[in-house]
Amino acid sequence: MGKIAGKHGMEEGNGQAASCAVELCFAPEAFPGFTTGTHLAGSQPDFTDIGADNRPWPLKVYTLSRFSLVRDGRKVEFSGKVQQKPLTMLKVLIALGGRNISAARIMDLVWPDMEPELSHQSFKTTLHRLRRLLNVEQAVQFQEGCLSMDQRYCWADVWTFERLAGRVDTLRSAHHTAAATEETTLLTDRALSLYSGNFLAEESGFPWALSTRERLRSKFFRLVVNAGYAWERAGVWHKAAEYYQKGLEIDDLVEEFYQRLLVCYRHLGKRGEALVLYNRCRTVLAMQCITPAAKTRAAYEAAIND
Repeated sequence: MGKIAGKHGMEEGNGQAASCAVELCFAPEAFPGFTTGTHLAGSQPDFTDIGADNRPWPLKVYTLSRFSLVRDGRKVEFSGKVQQKPLTMLKVLIALGGRNISAARIMDLVWPDMEPELSHQSFKTTLHRLRRLLNVEQAVQFQEGCLSMDQRYCWADVWTFERLAGRVDTLRSAHHTAAATEETTLLTDRALSLYSGNFLAEESGFPWALSTRERLRSKFFRLVVNAGYAWERAGVWHKAAEYYQKGLEIDDLVEEFYQRLLVCYRHLGKRGEALVLYNRCRTVLAMQCITPAAKTRAAYEAAIND
């Protein structure tokens, strides 16, 4: 098969073109315990066991709300001056899905203003430093012009969150039965427990982080709202309220969370809580020079006047 030269002069196989695109769907074998087939009658599947973080992974990478590395169960503490480029390379690799990411794309993002020849050399040097920093053999693979994290040795919160969110979306779109509703709830709760904040919140100046952050934020929003709506339709208002409260703990600028929580408070007869919540909404939005929407005001009026 013929070869094509990448922008930075690195050869990439034509057959690898599709696989070198950003991949957000991972092979089931990378997550022992997760199966796509049906369960035997009477079995009790662990719906939350998708890339579970309680296993003894050689390397774990946390990116939601904060960035940290855990190697062999211990947090990696960086002493002295840390080389930032290896960590940036790791963050970019995680943001792009962690599998089959072309070296050319990584170079474009990590060294956007560097000449191709220099960025090529910087890539090789930084990759060597990253492997030494992680100190987990086989964790980072470079084959046929593409960089990957070997997910038999490495776990990342963002990958597991996206798998869980994707599974929830599949179940909801398929209109599964009550048994699947239990699965949906468990998967949703597991995903929300992982989402402790925005993706790499401290990396505010990098477009590659922003696009991933907004995509994940949208999935978090959908998880919260869909779960809340499901409990509202069932008339279990306190459970719906719990999801909207969780949403506000993570992102207090989402006005729909306030609106739905006010509706819950109306049905629960919690006028005092509704007053406190609306005042909080006004205060938070005012910091962004925004006033509550008419829908929010209407939900508040209904909550305190019923």
